[in-house]
Amino acid sequence: MKKIWINFLHLYQPANVDAYHIQEAVNKSYYRLVRALEEHPQIKFTWNISGCLLQRWEEMNYFDLIQRIKKLVERKQLEITGTAAYHALLPLVGEAEVIEQIKANEVILQKHFGVKFKPKGFFLPEMAYSPEVAKIIKKRGYQWIILDEILYSGHLGQVDFNRVYTDTNSGLKVVFRNRRQSSAYVPDNLKDFLADHDVVISATDAELYGLRHEDPTAELEKILKRDSFRTQLISDFITQREKTARVKILSGNWESTEKELKTNEPYAL
Repeated sequence: MKKIWINFLHLYQPANVDAYHIQEAVNKSYYRLVRALEEHPQIKFTWNISGCLLQRWEEMNYFDLIQRIKKLVERKQLEITGTAAYHALLPLVGEAEVIEQIKANEVILQKHFGVKFKPKGFFLPEMAYSPEVAKIIKKRGYQWIILDEILYSGHLGQVDFNRVYTDTNSGLKVVFRNRRQSSAYVPDNLKDFLADHDVVISATDAELYGLRHEDPTAELEKILKRDSFRTQLISDFITQREKTARVKILSGNWESTEKELKTNEPYAL
């Protein structure tokens, strides 16, 4: 059986950022990623697109980009998650604000992807988890979240990435990203990681692909041509693993350190 690479990408620009920065991200990263999927129909990625970024695309007339993404969703090459529309750090705002931001994002997604569009997964900005927020997400009808592996136990290197977990607090399904793999330019060392793991789960900002890492030798496009592994949407990965392991998730975020979690500073950064 082929190894599996799950690649989660987070697309976000602040709502009030200068148009130049959005244009730069669109031209260097977003178009590139869309084109990569279009040219490799066997590849499947899971994305989060913050609602405020979709609004800016609309203001700046990037309707072609939105339509191309919509087609990839319809072809089941791309899965879009829910999130907070304006990238609020949800554990640090009140319950009313959490609900308002989630609802606002749902309205924006339905405007562009269809009135019945309802994501299965949810992306917590900065992967910042708290038990209270997780319960709200579950009540809103979402089925799963993606978190950094350190929130499994407070230590790195203890997650079985081939498994799906269930959050004992909320009942949400959970997949964990591999922090080491996600902390570099993923295509550069994916081959080595797949040699040692049956499943590699990477989760990064989408802007890494082009804007923050120029990749002059097109390593992304090269790796997508390989047939030694397959990609999967997170929802499909979860569906195929009916048995889950129950875990009590720690409060924290995708940059939390062991020391911060030990001293109860889950959102220090």
